[in-house]
Amino acid sequence: MMTDVAAPVLTFTRTIHAPVSQVYRSFIDRDWVTYWFSDDAHTRPEVGGHFLLTWNTGYYAVGSFVELEADKKIVLNWRGAGETTDSRIEINLDAQGDSVVVNVEYSDFNFEAADAIQREWENRLDNLVSALEKGEDQRITNRVILGIYPGNVTDADRKNNNIAENAAMKVGGLIPGYSAEAAGLLTDDIITEINGQTITNTLPSFVILANSVPGDVVSVTFYRSGEKHETTITLKGYPLPQKVADYGELADRVKAMDEADYAEIAALITTAGEETASKKPAEGEWSAKEVLAHLTLHERWLQTWMGIQVQGPEQTAYVANHPALIAAFLEIYPTTADVLAELRRSYNHTVAILRNFKTNGSERKAHLWWATFQIDTLRNHTRQHIDQIKAALQ
Repeated sequence: MMTDVAAPVLTFTRTIHAPVSQVYRSFIDRDWVTYWFSDDAHTRPEVGGHFLLTWNTGYYAVGSFVELEADKKIVLNWRGAGETTDSRIEINLDAQGDSVVVNVEYSDFNFEAADAIQREWENRLDNLVSALEKGEDQRITNRVILGIYPGNVTDADRKNNNIAENAAMKVGGLIPGYSAEAAGLLTDDIITEINGQTITNTLPSFVILANSVPGDVVSVTFYRSGEKHETTITLKGYPLPQKVADYGELADRVKAMDEADYAEIAALITTAGEETASKKPAEGEWSAKEVLAHLTLHERWLQTWMGIQVQGPEQTAYVANHPALIAAFLEIYPTTADVLAELRRSYNHTVAILRNFKTNGSERKAHLWWATFQIDTLRNHTRQHIDQIKAALQ
């Protein structure tokens, strides 16, 4: 006698203190999905509409929306990379006062993958709670870093160190006090392996370290002046933004930082004079004035980025480095005085945007957290370019 055996179903439940509309949107909107679940997404949230989710590890999932009931229910057909059949994911939302009970049922999956599915969904749903309740992305707050600014591995580097094409990572700079500096690595070292895994364009360092936690010790193979070396690095957590209560407090911080940076930049440029500021230190390198143009374009990009964070859909391209944009900028603002004035206005514009966000911005906590994170991270970007200005003026 044969007995029917029920197909396995994985069930996940979370209670989230957030508006149900935000929880619902977090499962269907391309930008909101990336705040907690995947690294990139494309969605068409209507019955029969598709979705494509991708991760930096190379994993992806595709499927369609089977059912959509606003703020209540979402049903998906889901097929992950390497799978030959569709799974079913049903998500039910139960609004209870100022909280939402989220219930996810995952069925019709490859039973051998049950543990991996369980682990990933538990982690992602924890991140959803964090994103909606605190604004924090645990993929950042729990991340480890080597503490380097990547540089370009040149053909000469590859030849001198016998490094394959599309492999290795050059140390372009070091974050003071972080893992790589503490382990004795230097600028221009070329890292080829971490824990025995070769760094490549398709397997970058952050993917190799994806499952590491602060305090882990990893082995590193690197070349310095043509000689091979091995060492160990104790990993530290990612530098996190200083918490702020609201956009107004962030605006105050940014204003103080910008005023200090501008005073230093203006003093350097004014002392050097127009001719020196316009001179390229070497072929293919930026003059001090071109660095100023880049910093202003960068500030404009930051303003656009903050705007699309709130309004959507988001864009990820960075456009402040393109030589045509820098050349065009200097046609409109030809003197160092012109560029300095525009940089000052751009700094003031950023602060004004943040102050207006305080009363007219998004209610979503993730937007404030990400704005703070981006601005704090880009602080090092400005400091690097101030050093570049100093070097160009020598």
